[in-house]
Amino acid sequence: LGLPYDDGSGEGLLWRNLFTRREPYHPLSVPRGALVLTAGIDVQANRLAVSVWGWGRKEEAWLIYHTELFGNPDQEKIWHELDAILNATYSHELGELGITLAAIDTGYAAQTVYNYVRVRSKIYAVKGSSSLWKPPISRPSLIDVNYRGKTIKKGVAVWPIGTDTIKSTVFSRLKLIEPGPGYFHFPQIDEEYFEQLTAEKVVSTMINGQHRRKWIQIRNRNEALDCLVYAYAAAVSVGIARIDWDKLESQLFPAITEEIEPTEREVKKPVKERSRRGSGFVKGW
Repeated sequence: LGLPYDDGSGEGLLWRNLFTRREPYHPLSVPRGALVLTAGIDVQANRLAVSVWGWGRKEEAWLIYHTELFGNPDQEKIWHELDAILNATYSHELGELGITLAAIDTGYAAQTVYNYVRVRSKIYAVKGSSSLWKPPISRPSLIDVNYRGKTIKKGVAVWPIGTDTIKSTVFSRLKLIEPGPGYFHFPQIDEEYFEQLTAEKVVSTMINGQHRRKWIQIRNRNEALDCLVYAYAAAVSVGIARIDWDKLESQLFPAITEEIEPTEREVKKPVKERSRRGSGFVKGW
């Protein structure tokens, strides 16, 4: 039947375990804890798979939306549909929230993807690295050159992502059973999504006395997992590990956030008076 073969070895996840823990919130709605939205896009021969993820304190995450846009990537229609998703505002419990950054894979129809990101500022072209233990996202490489072969500084940049590192992180967190730091929340979404999310597993072997890890596909489709990998890489690039979440919430929804009394550092200090003797010293210095 041409189906992927699974010999039962390696470490993976059961999609049914994730399916049974879906939550009451609906797709396209953003729970209060999610304050940063990123998107991951996987390009296939006849469609684009798109996931929008919300991120909050200590990297707790919520799936906001997952869909597929059917069509040939070489036709403009499918990219206009992607624009509609990336430029939309999503209904948050405190107001409206837009996507901060998106990441799109260049493994298929690379030139078309380059043309798309070249004229858009909030989307990265990314490429997975097969090396182990790479950072989630690394310094980009500029690929556009002029007729003299010199790199165009404001041309398309391709950002390498550590797929092994991100998948290891994702699979570890998908095993968490209590909401909190690193936990992944899911709305009312169909079984197919979870089958795609758990479509790979990692196999460890010893080759010439050295430990090797390899991710293998055990189901036909894995777009949901790839989209999560790209969305997480975008979130790392945004800086979700460094954000002051209380400050961000007050900036995003100032009309709703409770007014905070000014701290001592915010109180205006008296101006120091310069001495009339002209000696250059300041009183009380």
